Amino acid sequence: MKSISITLMIIFISTALQAQSNKGFGKVDARKPILEVEAGCGMCQFGLKDKDCLLAIRTDEKVLHVKGTDIDDHGDAHGDDGFCNATHRARVQGRTKGETFVVTYFELIPKTAKRKSK
Repeated sequence: MKSISITLMIIFISTALQAQSNKGFGKVDARKPILEVEAGCGMCQFGLKDKDCLLAIRTDEKVLHVKGTDIDDHGDAHGDDGFCNATHRARVQGRTKGETFVVTYFELIPKTAKRKSK
C-alpha cells in the first residue's frame, strides 16, 4: 500500500510540473541579435507536413524547424498550454540553415511580459 501511495504521489507531482517551462536553453551571445519569434509545434500550429510533433518557429511569416532544443525540453508539448495546443513568444539566437533554425539560445517569454518595441 505504501509503494502505491508513493507511486501515485510521484505521478501527480510529475504531471503538475509538465507545464511549459520558461527556463532558457543555452547562453546569450551579446555579439548576436536576439530574435523574438512565435514558437510551437510545426505540424499542429504551423501546418508543416511533419509526421511527428516537432518544435518550429515563425518569423517574418517564414516557418522553420528548430534544431538544438526539442519540443519536450520546455514542458509537455501536449499539455493544455503546450506547443501542440498553443503558440508561445520566444527569444532565440542562432542561424538559419536551409529550412532549419539551429538555436544556440532559446527562452520562452512569459505571457505577462510586454513585447519590446522595435
